[in-house]
Amino acid sequence: MTVNGNYQPIAENSPLLEHFPAAPDLEPRPRAKDLHNRVIFLVLLLVVAVDIPSVLQSAPRTRFFEIIYCRRFYEKFDPSLIGGNGVVEEQYCKRDSIQAQVAFLKGWLTFFDHLPGLFLAIPFGMLADKYGRKWLLVMNLASLWLQAAWLYLVCTFPGKIPVRAAWLQGAFQIFGGGGLVATALLFVIVNDVTPQSKSSSIFFRIGAANMLCYFISPPLSGYLMEKDPWIPLALGFGLQFLSVPITFLIPETLGARKEDDETIDLDEMHKDPSTPNPSSLDLPKHGVFNVSRTLLISFVKDSATLFKDWRVLFFMAIYPF
Repeated sequence: MTVNGNYQPIAENSPLLEHFPAAPDLEPRPRAKDLHNRVIFLVLLLVVAVDIPSVLQSAPRTRFFEIIYCRRFYEKFDPSLIGGNGVVEEQYCKRDSIQAQVAFLKGWLTFFDHLPGLFLAIPFGMLADKYGRKWLLVMNLASLWLQAAWLYLVCTFPGKIPVRAAWLQGAFQIFGGGGLVATALLFVIVNDVTPQSKSSSIFFRIGAANMLCYFISPPLSGYLMEKDPWIPLALGFGLQFLSVPITFLIPETLGARKEDDETIDLDEMHKDPSTPNPSSLDLPKHGVFNVSRTLLISFVKDSATLFKDWRVLFFMAIYPF
């Protein structure tokens, strides 16, 4: 029998099993656990601070666009319908010609809002992988608030600022990359401090927080709009500013994954060494650029698989009808 590398003869009182040194302490380090809990709490708080204000501002912002075009219409055809405060009753603003202008404005507003992210997502992702996530996230949330501030000014001073100047809101994304980069940064920050065994549950919690915000905010916005459209617009604008100081509290997580990988997972210790870990086969190095590239490749492959089925193509063709 060999014990600790030394051969010893087998006797009647020899143990049947060799003696191995005690397993190392498998409990996660307090510092890593505290970092994980702090980051997850702040990210959930940040999701609430961004999603609720954005939904609160959406409907009243559309109403103010409608008021602007409605007032212009009735200034030409029936000025008597314009109230003393310059507002036309909502029931008179549902004409097709007015709604067409509102839809045109909002359609191009959405286009210009997403356009910068298409070109800036990869450059900002590379910067986040090289210099860190925190300060890019600070810049991103600050630029999103500046976008909201610009739209707030357009709604507040329609006589001095052309309503189509709202399309310039996308220019502020040059400093942060827009909502696409914000989402990628948040997911990478969470991934930096979360063990692989807990990733699914954490991402589900973030998704649940996002859905809860979109479930609560629309009826709240509608209720406040019945009193005055300025209330949800101003409230959402003010609440959105809270997202900026929250990002200052989020610690830098670049490199946190490297430190956390040194901690041994209890489940991995009891696995057969010859059995590969499925989670480690296809995952790239952690980073915004690598994760984005992997998601894009996966999307293309999955889409190609779907298109091989004629039934999918058939239903896609008849869906618009």
